[in-house]
Amino acid sequence: MSRFLAKGSILIGSLFLVQISAAQEQTSTGANSNGATTSGFTGQSLDAQYWNLSQTEVNRLESLKQKFRPFADVDVMSPYEILGLGAETEAERAKYAKSYIRARSEHQRSTIAWAVTVSEVDSKMEDHADFLREDPNITRYLYQNGSNGTVDNGLVPASDTPTQSGIGTDQYHLFIPKGCDRCQRLYGKALQDLIDGAVQKINIVFTTDFSNNQIISWTDGVNIDVDLLKTKVITLNRMDSQWGAVVAGRSLPLLVNSGTGDAFN
Repeated sequence: MSRFLAKGSILIGSLFLVQISAAQEQTSTGANSNGATTSGFTGQSLDAQYWNLSQTEVNRLESLKQKFRPFADVDVMSPYEILGLGAETEAERAKYAKSYIRARSEHQRSTIAWAVTVSEVDSKMEDHADFLREDPNITRYLYQNGSNGTVDNGLVPASDTPTQSGIGTDQYHLFIPKGCDRCQRLYGKALQDLIDGAVQKINIVFTTDFSNNQIISWTDGVNIDVDLLKTKVITLNRMDSQWGAVVAGRSLPLLVNSGTGDAFN
């Protein structure tokens, strides 16, 4: 399929089936007096009200950052992680652990909700492939990587003969209907093959009667990592005519390898 954002898709996404650890957003505020880069969690820029921290906790946070800096990348850690590492009692440690888990879950849910909404809006917009091909460097890149000149899923080379190009381009298309009991097993196979390098991407295609909230709930249920959304390893899609052509009248659920044509259900 030829879409800049992969017609109706956002690539989701560290590999799954392990505990998700979604990194908190980092903002850089320049260099401090000792040459180290300060994070968005400094005393000057930390939003203590957002993190629900007292002034005592803010002061302690800065002290702990200097203490842990030789051993950990504190500039990309959340305040709760740093305060939890420096906790003096088990009760205090548990308090910050609960706060961290709640904040992490909110971040994951908002990231997936954003991906679903962008997918919904993008599916109703015009195809961007022709616009992209106006850039000769893009077209040259696609041809050099065995593409045949088409834009597939956001400039990921898609060759009809991946073995000749020497680049693994196979993708899985996982078609999910409502009330699917076998979809988690099919997703697990697709994920394992992704981990093993057998495929480069997983496109998850939901039937049109899925609501946005139901898509978000399904992705929560299989623990899709938001890092894979951001790094464009997994896509969320809604069924349309192009995806319907891939299904070609076969019953759902269905997992299809784009390169080999192998199908599993």
